[in-house]
Amino acid sequence: MFQYACWNIQGKPITHCIDSLLSSEIDFHIIGLQEATVASTDAHTEQGGLPEVCLHEGYTILHAWTTGCHRRLALCFEEESLTKWSAAKAGHSHLLVQVWLAFMDNPLIVVVAHLPHRGHPFEDFQLACQELERDLQRFLNVAYQSCF
Repeated sequence: MFQYACWNIQGKPITHCIDSLLSSEIDFHIIGLQEATVASTDAHTEQGGLPEVCLHEGYTILHAWTTGCHRRLALCFEEESLTKWSAAKAGHSHLLVQVWLAFMDNPLIVVVAHLPHRGHPFEDFQLACQELERDLQRFLNVAYQSCF
C-alpha cells in the first residue's frame, strides 16, 4: 500500500510544501499539488506545455501549467519509492503520470486534477471531465499492455 496526499497550496512554491512536510515528519510516497508555483520556470513556460521534472529533498517532481488552470499542477514522488516513470500527460486541468513503485509489481497511474469550478462556465467543467476520462482510458490501455 502507498500513501498519497493532495493539497491546493494556493500559489506557494512546490519546494516550500515539501520542506514543510519533511520538517513535520509527515511521510507520503506521492504528493499531489494544485495551484503550485516553481519560481525558476513560471515566468518562461507556456500554459499547456509538457510536464517538467526537477528534484528536491528526496522527491522527484513532475509539474506542468495545464490548460484550464491559472497555476501549476504537480506530482511529487518519494525517490526511495519511485522505480521509474514512463509517461506523463498534462491535460485540461489535470496531470497524469504512469509510475512504477518499488513495492508494487505493476505500473500505477497517478492523477492530480484541479477542475474548473466557481466563476467558470459548466461547459469548462464538462470539457475537463471528458478529457480526463479520455486520457485515463489511454493510459489504462497502455498500462494494461505493459503488465504482460
